[in-house]
Amino acid sequence: MILTFVLIFKGLKHLNLDLSLGRATGVACLSGLIAAGISAILVRRIKHEAVSLPTHSFHETSVSRALRKAKKHLVRINTEVDQTNQEQAQNLLAELDSLSQKMEKETPRADPELLTSQHATVERIFIYLQILSACFVAFAHGANDVANAIGPLAAVLATAKDGVIAAQATVDVRILMLGGVGIVIGLATWGWRVIETIGKRITELTPTRGFAAEFGAATTIVIASKMSLPISTTHTLVGAVLGVGMARGISALNLNTIRDIAISWIVTLPAGAGLAILFFYTLKLFLGG
Repeated sequence: MILTFVLIFKGLKHLNLDLSLGRATGVACLSGLIAAGISAILVRRIKHEAVSLPTHSFHETSVSRALRKAKKHLVRINTEVDQTNQEQAQNLLAELDSLSQKMEKETPRADPELLTSQHATVERIFIYLQILSACFVAFAHGANDVANAIGPLAAVLATAKDGVIAAQATVDVRILMLGGVGIVIGLATWGWRVIETIGKRITELTPTRGFAAEFGAATTIVIASKMSLPISTTHTLVGAVLGVGMARGISALNLNTIRDIAISWIVTLPAGAGLAILFFYTLKLFLGG
């Protein structure tokens, strides 16, 4: 219902297909009822199955896996070397056991509620719902971040064309397409690093938690777009993931990653301002004026 409402009330005005608030609400409610009926039929067809879910947390990294392999090799070495080297191998094993126990205590375990077949079924349903929420985030991302990117470009082109600096500038559809292509290129090149950080390194995400985070973030972004507030999709989504994690307690969050993200946010402002000044004076030097 919300996806349909946002699409026809906010997203199709350039195609002259946007509706009034009342009509948009009516169409959205109708589509929501149809989707609910179809979903109810599909959910009844799902059978509860015993699913063995992993009990490790997202904190388990290549380091912990390497520790397990090292212990395995040391045990084999301990059985094949002489008495002198056995003592050294046993000492190393004791140190590895101590380190492994320490890491295990610091690693939050998976929720017991997820170990039941009923909850596993719910998670499986939300895998498909999360596809819809991801589409919602993509729509919101384009609605806000494309505008942030092409706003200055549209203003420059309008000023160059009309010869005056106006309070508002008409945005050509081709500029919108250019902004969309730019976002796609960014996601295809370095976007995977942002996706990996938000999806894996902040807190343990399941389909239900991912859906909640995406839906909350997308709704916030769309409301901000409607209010003409330029906000960051990435910042909003990080906040939503933090909210999902904090719902399970501070211990469910990776504070080291959160610290790094906060530092990057602080550095971004002066770095962006400094580069803008540098580019401005460089262009002024070469182009004159």
